[in-house]
Amino acid sequence: MDKNDIVISSRVRLARNVADYPFTLNDERATLIAKRVIDVVSQLDNFSVYPISKLGELDGRLLVEKHLVSPDLLNNKKYGVAVINSNQTVSIMLNEEDHIREQCILPGLALSEGLNQLNIIDDILSQNIDFAFNSKLGYLTSCLTNVGTGLRASVMMFLPGLTLSGQIDRFIYKMNRLNMTVRGVYGEGTEYLGCLYQISNQKTLGISEEETILSVKFAIEQIVETEKAMRMQLMQQNGDELIDKILRAYGQLINCYTIGTHEFMELFAYLKLGIFYGLFEAQSEDALKELITEVQPAGICSKAGRMLDDETRDKLRAKIVGEKLQNNIKRLFISDITNK
Repeated sequence: MDKNDIVISSRVRLARNVADYPFTLNDERATLIAKRVIDVVSQLDNFSVYPISKLGELDGRLLVEKHLVSPDLLNNKKYGVAVINSNQTVSIMLNEEDHIREQCILPGLALSEGLNQLNIIDDILSQNIDFAFNSKLGYLTSCLTNVGTGLRASVMMFLPGLTLSGQIDRFIYKMNRLNMTVRGVYGEGTEYLGCLYQISNQKTLGISEEETILSVKFAIEQIVETEKAMRMQLMQQNGDELIDKILRAYGQLINCYTIGTHEFMELFAYLKLGIFYGLFEAQSEDALKELITEVQPAGICSKAGRMLDDETRDKLRAKIVGEKLQNNIKRLFISDITNK
């Protein structure tokens, strides 16, 4: 099994603050910081600037669903700014919890690659902006858990084996013992949807960036092996019931007239598991990945070109899901998968 069936994407984030400024700013100094950062990064790549004050509600929600900005940044309507590159792999949030939060999101397990990209930006910023730094502690941040490197390395993972086997709570406890945090789809305080989890480092003090990346990679490799074993165990112990749930989920997804976000995510997790077991064949893996973002609330409204009420949105989601899956998913004939 390709680990990318389990490892969805990697995100690396650096938290920085400007020296001699209060970390929480509610005045024109926040505007000054944003301008200084924009002036520097605009020389590096084709970045677009999104002042939150000028961002429509729908556009803001869409950026959150794509993980390019946080809900907290959207709440700073007066001074919040997002700077995002053309292929939407790098975004810089200005005046969120910290003055500057640089992040890079890449598909698969690509933590080192993401850090390398951010280090280029961070080095140039540090040459032009004096960061708040202590020789003993490292980078100073608003949240004490980020003091040190200011680095968060996180991986989005699809873990139906651990979830459906009832081992997820035990898994989360084990990750905490390894100084890892397990969070929901949209980060801290958000719920787990569709067997998707974010795993990231807890420790930033007294450890280098390279050591952090290696520790997270080590944890991810362990999780991948455990997830593989749990998937095999699920099929061996109760294959008929599992296959029935997978096929029922597929039937609901292609035939429903209305479907909410939560229900879609849960049924879609079973469909993806069915692809792993060989019950289905996907014509395009990329199309399936895009579908998850496309049918989130803001994604649906963006496709319609306007804000929609819940009922209209759920009907449109059902239509999109049914059409996409019928065009992209091929049902395979397997006489007895449990004996394979």
